[in-house]
Amino acid sequence: MNKWTKLALDGVAILAIFTSLSAMAQTYPSKPLKLVVPYAAGGSTDQLARAIAGFTGRPCQSALRRVRATVMQNQLPVSQRTENVATAFRCHRPLLGKTVLLVDDVVTTGATLEACARALLAAGAGGVFAAAAAKADRSAPCIDG
Repeated sequence: MNKWTKLALDGVAILAIFTSLSAMAQTYPSKPLKLVVPYAAGGSTDQLARAIAGFTGRPCQSALRRVRATVMQNQLPVSQRTENVATAFRCHRPLLGKTVLLVDDVVTTGATLEACARALLAAGAGGVFAAAAAKADRSAPCIDG
């Protein structure tokens, strides 16, 4: 993929996320966004979260840490993914009622986002919304068949 194609795809992903943010603000006006959190520090998820934070004027913090080693999700059948990451993440900052936007680059089953959201809520988040640049197409054959 050349840099222009990547730039165009990045732009489309960010536009989709900003559209979701606008809808979130209109649907939940009593829960204004306070913090942007990438599900994983470093890499494309972190870059995407920082871009969203810059656009919204909200801070971006890498508040989540993996506390337990897991098998890579793409190596497991869909039916085992939730259990694989269920207790794998902890939030290492108190969130004190803040509304958090949890950012991932690609969502397949949502199991990782769910585990991360649970960790953020356990740390005191007042609400957690999720945004992703892409949703994996699960209509094609996968490990489960």
